[in-house]
Amino acid sequence: TAPNVRFGRNANEYIGFKVEDRANRIVFRQDETTGNHEAIFDIWSSTSNNKAFLFKASNNAGAASSTWLTIENGAATFAEGISTADGNLEINALDGGGSPAMTSQFTMKGYEGRGIGIKMKDNVHSASGSSDREWFVGSGYNTSNFNIGYSASGSQSSYPAQAMLNISTGGNVIATASLRAPIFYDTSDTTYYTNPAGDSVMNQIHINDYIRHNGDLDTYMGFNGSNSWKLHVGGGDRLIATTSQFTSNLNVAAPLYYDKDSTAHYMNKLKYQVFDKSYIFEIPVTKLIKNKPPPISMFSIWPPLHIQKELWNSNGIGWQRQSVMNRVSQIKTSILGRWSDNPVASAFIAKSGNVAFLHALVVDENFRQQGVARALMQHAGQWAEKHSCSKLMVVTTEANVAATSLYTSLEFQLVNKYHYRIPEA
Repeated sequence: TAPNVRFGRNANEYIGFKVEDRANRIVFRQDETTGNHEAIFDIWSSTSNNKAFLFKASNNAGAASSTWLTIENGAATFAEGISTADGNLEINALDGGGSPAMTSQFTMKGYEGRGIGIKMKDNVHSASGSSDREWFVGSGYNTSNFNIGYSASGSQSSYPAQAMLNISTGGNVIATASLRAPIFYDTSDTTYYTNPAGDSVMNQIHINDYIRHNGDLDTYMGFNGSNSWKLHVGGGDRLIATTSQFTSNLNVAAPLYYDKDSTAHYMNKLKYQVFDKSYIFEIPVTKLIKNKPPPISMFSIWPPLHIQKELWNSNGIGWQRQSVMNRVSQIKTSILGRWSDNPVASAFIAKSGNVAFLHALVVDENFRQQGVARALMQHAGQWAEKHSCSKLMVVTTEANVAATSLYTSLEFQLVNKYHYRIPEA
C-alpha cells in the first residue's frame, strides 16, 4: 500500500510513512527501475490488544513482503539465524530481588520431535584448512533422549547415529566409546567403588565365564558350566569342582588326609602320632545351680592368691598357662576352695558372650574324693548366673578320668572332641 507521506529524491527513491487504524508503517524504498528494493518497518496493534514491531523486505514495491524480525509482547522472532559482530552472544540476568528457580533461560522449541539443539562449527573460518566438522548438543531425531554428537563432515549430527553420548529420560547414560574416570563410585553408597588401576570394593560380582591372569591366556579360573568351577594353569585343567566330586589332575600334598564323614579314619604317610585327646563338655547354668556349695567354702578372687598359684604349680598348671589367664580381657575371676579350714582347690573362669568357660581346676591330693570339686563347680555355676551366662563349658583330656567322671556325674553333656598330632620321632 502506498504511503500517505513521502520524502525523497524522486518517485522511485524515498522514505514514506503510512498511517492506518492499528497499523502504522515506515517504508524505505530505493530505485525501483533497477532493483525494486523495499524495506518496511510496521508498527501495529490487534483487536486482542497485542502490540508488535515487524521488520520486512520486498524486492518489488507493493508486493508481498517477507518478515525478517517480529517483536511482539516482549518476545523477538527471527526468520533466519542471529549473528553478532564479535561472535559472542550473552544472556545477562539482572538481580530482580526475588528467588527465582532459574535466573536465565535459553528456550528452543522444535517441530514434531525432529530434534532441536545447538550446533557448534569451530573450523568454518580458517586461514587454511577450514572444514564443516561440528559438535551437536540437543535432542535427537524422533527421540526424547538428549545427545552430545560429533560429525567430521557436519552431516546429520542431530541423529542418534551420530551421538557420542546419550542420556535417556530415565537417566541412563550410553556412550559410543569408553567412559573414563580415575574412580567410579556407587551412587547410593560411596563405600563401594571401582578403580580399575587400583583396589576396588564391590558387594557381589556375577561372572558368566572366567577370570584370567592379565597377559597370560593359559591361566584362568572360573565357571565352565552350571554348578561347576575349574582352575586352568599353564594350558591345562588342574582342578575341577562340581556338586558331586572334586577332580585334580595334579598331585595333592597334605600332612594328613581325613575321611569327610569320620575323622577317626585317615591316611597318614608320615606317621603322625596323636596326643592330648580332649573332650568339650557343657551344661545349662540353671541345671548346675540346683544344688549349692557348703557355706563359706568357695570364694571368687581376682587376682589369684599366692596359695592358688602354688596349688596350680604343684598340679601341672605352670606359669605359661597362668600368664594366659592374666591376658584374658573379658570378665573373669579365680575360685579358691577352702575345706576343713584349709585352702585346697583353685580354678579359673571367664565369660565370652553368654557362655562361661572354666579352666585349670585342681584339688589338693589330700582332699580328693570329698566333694570339693563338686562344690567348686556349683560355685562356678553361681558366678556364671550372676554374669548372665546361659551355659558353662569345660575342657578336659581323655586321660583325666577323674575330671571326666566329675562332669558326667554333674550331668554335663559331651559336645565335641579334638586332639593334637606331631610327627613320630
